[in-house]
Amino acid sequence: MANGLDALTGRSLVAVDPDLPANRIDAFVSVLESLPVKASLPPFSMVDVEKFTELGIAVVPLPPAILEALLEAFPFPGVSIGPERVLQIPSGGEVLGLASHASILEAMKVKATPSGAVKVAVLDSGYAPHPDFKARTMLSDSLGTNATLDTRGHGTQCIGLACGPVTPYDGSRRYGMAYGSTILNGHVTSTVGVVCDCTIIRGIRWASNQGAAVVNISAGTAPYLGGYSAQLDAAALRAKRNGVLVIAAAGNNTE
Repeated sequence: MANGLDALTGRSLVAVDPDLPANRIDAFVSVLESLPVKASLPPFSMVDVEKFTELGIAVVPLPPAILEALLEAFPFPGVSIGPERVLQIPSGGEVLGLASHASILEAMKVKATPSGAVKVAVLDSGYAPHPDFKARTMLSDSLGTNATLDTRGHGTQCIGLACGPVTPYDGSRRYGMAYGSTILNGHVTSTVGVVCDCTIIRGIRWASNQGAAVVNISAGTAPYLGGYSAQLDAAALRAKRNGVLVIAAAGNNTE
């Protein structure tokens, strides 16, 4: 994965059309492994191909142009190919003191919900201990980062907005929504707030396997690098059809 922001990793995302069986991605990888022209490809290892069969997507350590050329020679209907991107998650603010957010909730007449049976996953920069969540059920996992503690503040802020309490510990106004939900804290970023598409997909799979009903992603990339990913969108749509709603925040590009 590249270290800079607004970059591409050089790998490809391959996604199966959501209207087709997800396990077609297994067939695609098998075809790729057995292609007679493999010897003429740039060096790569099939061990480095990461499959997410339930989401109908794979990450292949070859640039899109090479895979697209292979598909011209060896057609495989129903798959799309795009670049894997390095996304940016911004620095966050305080969990509390979100007066503007509280005002917006009030203006929209949004009501808090106990949501005791709902699991909400936040794929972000992790969680830093906060008194408002001391008694809450939270499951944390490191998804390729070797850490779950939030050092940027953004993950904690997003957890607060999505799952904050009805009454904060200091008596201030409510700033969150699903105050009784189980929180799934998926730490996906590096210490400087970058994350590749592969780790986001890994997070969606993890959250789905944990029974999440909602998955929040607040990451973005510059539009000139192709900010929209049809392949990531296909994975999110398939997750939705499997009963998991993936929500992506707007406005988090790095321009």
